[in-house]
Amino acid sequence: MKQHAPPATEPEQSLVPQVESMVGGRVTSIEREGRWRAAWRVDVVDVVDAVEGGGVNGGEPRRLYLRGERSEGNDLSLETEAAIHALLEKHGVPVPHVYGLTAGPKAMVMDLLTGSGQLTGVSDPVTQQALLDEYVGYLVQVHRIPLEEVAAAGVEVPASPVEAQLALFRRRARKFRAQQARPEPLVAFGSRWALRHQPTHRDRMGLAIKDTGQFLQRGGSITGLYDLELAHVTDPQADLAGLRVRNAFEPLGDLAWIFDRYVEASGDPIDPAVVNFHQVVGGLAGRQAITRLRTEERADYVNWLTWEVAGAFSVLSAIAEELGEELDPAPPDLDDTPEPLSGSLVRALDAWVGPTRPYDRVVTDDLLNHIQLVLRHGPSLAASHLADVESLVGFQPTSVHEADAALEDLVREAGPDTDRRILHLLHRSAKRQRALIPSMLPNGRPPGSVGPFVDRFRLEAVRSVMARMG
Repeated sequence: MKQHAPPATEPEQSLVPQVESMVGGRVTSIEREGRWRAAWRVDVVDVVDAVEGGGVNGGEPRRLYLRGERSEGNDLSLETEAAIHALLEKHGVPVPHVYGLTAGPKAMVMDLLTGSGQLTGVSDPVTQQALLDEYVGYLVQVHRIPLEEVAAAGVEVPASPVEAQLALFRRRARKFRAQQARPEPLVAFGSRWALRHQPTHRDRMGLAIKDTGQFLQRGGSITGLYDLELAHVTDPQADLAGLRVRNAFEPLGDLAWIFDRYVEASGDPIDPAVVNFHQVVGGLAGRQAITRLRTEERADYVNWLTWEVAGAFSVLSAIAEELGEELDPAPPDLDDTPEPLSGSLVRALDAWVGPTRPYDRVVTDDLLNHIQLVLRHGPSLAASHLADVESLVGFQPTSVHEADAALEDLVREAGPDTDRRILHLLHRSAKRQRALIPSMLPNGRPPGSVGPFVDRFRLEAVRSVMARMG
């Protein structure tokens, strides 16, 4: 979704002299991006060219991107993130060149990438395949960077490939336990499953991007990879799990072909169980990172609710595949009788908020629409959840909080023989949550309602690769 930029405030204007001192030249434009993570687009011209009214590169200004600190869910400092950019650049992987860090607001100053995201605007199958082939090549290059260099960049290197499988999960789990403010039965279930299914047979570890499948392209070539703040050392096949999740939001085409190319380029046969394992721990890591945000009074509450529900489907779909279970894609039954006050209340709140900046308007509209859905469907969906939990825990909870607490306790004590029942209950719960989320996607559908989404996309692509390999 396109988010409009709020105007730069006085603290953001303090970036101007810092950027000018760092890169040379004069800042002619600075614009704050409308997004949850602070970021600015900056135009800089040489001093001589500025006096003459022109810019560098034949009259064009140098365009920079300033990336602020990530307040939630980040394990890397901006210094380490910048060092990873330099490391990938050194090894021939196209990423934005980083010039340095500003002091306040703290931000990473780098070149602005140009091009379209992933396969946007590319209809020719041959060009699509060429772009994906190029991306797979860069991904393998990242995985092969010597670990001594990775450690020198400030990234933690686990003691062994076995420890690397759960490295990110364990870091996030420690933060999660310190911040948990409500029952989290899905995190408890996914965590228990991950600890029981940690791969111990893998002998590879390397730098992985985690948030894979993000690149810009122009003219049939990749201009650069971006969003490296979740990079860490783990099993390289964790990045294949990342591609599955990315494909759910931003289709990348035939994953079977992509995975086949990865095998050819890396020499590392795909292990479907390992890919599913990392889809689980990756989804858990994201959910663990934002747990505190879901208990705070925030205008962007719906944004984090959306990611929480998306993470739930990611975790549950991978576990379902390993258990050989089919998840029911049918949406929950909804009472379509509008609450008489819901529409008028939302309109009153909307009038009270009044005109505001476009970025804030998007956030406000999502929140108001969510409130309306909760007023219309929340009570009946909550009642269904309580009944569902009662069937498993053996008593009737009086609130959603009590139900989730009882379910969390049961999950922690239950054995593997209850996995299937818990899996399907949690999936029904996630579908109820999804029914209360207004659209945050450009196609006008709430996340996961129409495939391909994570809970609709099985590892058929991986299976077909394995079958072709004999």
